[in-house]
Amino acid sequence: MPEDEIYLLQKDLKPNLLVSIVVKDSGSRGLYQSRIEEVGESHLMLAAPIKQGALVALSEGANIEVQIASRDLNCSFSSKVLRRVRHPIPMLLVELPAKATRLQRRAWVRVPAVLNLSYLLLTDDGSEPAPVEAKTIDISGGGMLLATHQEINPGSFLVLKFSLNPGEGMELLGRVVRVSKQVEERVRPFRVAVEFQGVDNRERGQITRFVFERQRELIKRGVL
Repeated sequence: MPEDEIYLLQKDLKPNLLVSIVVKDSGSRGLYQSRIEEVGESHLMLAAPIKQGALVALSEGANIEVQIASRDLNCSFSSKVLRRVRHPIPMLLVELPAKATRLQRRAWVRVPAVLNLSYLLLTDDGSEPAPVEAKTIDISGGGMLLATHQEINPGSFLVLKFSLNPGEGMELLGRVVRVSKQVEERVRPFRVAVEFQGVDNRERGQITRFVFERQRELIKRGVL
């Protein structure tokens, strides 16, 4: 078993344990808080997430990522909504895999890279945001620093759309962790540090390959 994989033991999964649900499907993108209501052999019953007092519309078959960060367990796993349950309270029946990926802070290699991108700033009122054009300043396997004309609050969620190489278009969910303003910069004065959320192994592999090649190129040029 890979070093960053762990077995999901029923003794670690208990009712009322708080979890986060990452949704990347169009229309319901975001990160939502939930809790475990019931633990089965191959399924979990999760409290249906609520946003602005209304249930988040997750359809049966929707792909999600479940993140658990507690004193005894720190992991994430990919899952699928099997069924929506309305009684006695709104809940989601989701798949429970045998293994999960351990969540841990890593020293991701960050390289300077200027890429064109657009992002959608997810709003609490459910309105459809307009895309905003921006540029990356650097990127790593864990996130990116981007320059934009729009001031964004830390904790906000962005849907990031960009291409690392021709034919490698990506659409990722990111959480804003830090924002600063460059007074001397007039076009895109805000520097926004974003942490990727719910990135799968294929997407992470694309980014880390790009970072590696970019690092090697900069070393050859004597920049690094």
